[in-house]
Amino acid sequence: DTYAVIGALVLTSHNSTSDETQFLDALSKGQLPSQSLLSMKREIELILDGVKYRLFCTRNAPNHFSISVSGSPDKNVSAHVRPLSDGGYLTEIGGQSRVAYLLSHGGAATGMRISVGGMTVSFSPDYDPTSLRTDVAGK
Repeated sequence: DTYAVIGALVLTSHNSTSDETQFLDALSKGQLPSQSLLSMKREIELILDGVKYRLFCTRNAPNHFSISVSGSPDKNVSAHVRPLSDGGYLTEIGGQSRVAYLLSHGGAATGMRISVGGMTVSFSPDYDPTSLRTDVAGK
């Protein structure tokens, strides 16, 4: 699904930029940051319309990613992403450009939401019936 690939691309780009910022902040304070903050490979799991997508994202250049289905590295797509000044991401996958916004990073209880071309796409949280989770504090 195209929306799953766009979601993985936006999430990976957002996380990579955030990790780079944490790495540089630690260096500027004279601390030795973890090498894991500079990881070029990330596995992303997204659930869209009841289908679980396990995607493997590899960063090839600052704005260039290869996204493949986990377990099938020969089935991949090349993607470019550029952060926009308004907080969005200009994505280019297979020759098609789309603007995407990360509306909600989501957590264990709510899931991630993105807006692609004015349409909101909601990714479901991973449901595990053996654990109880809530989005409010309390007993």
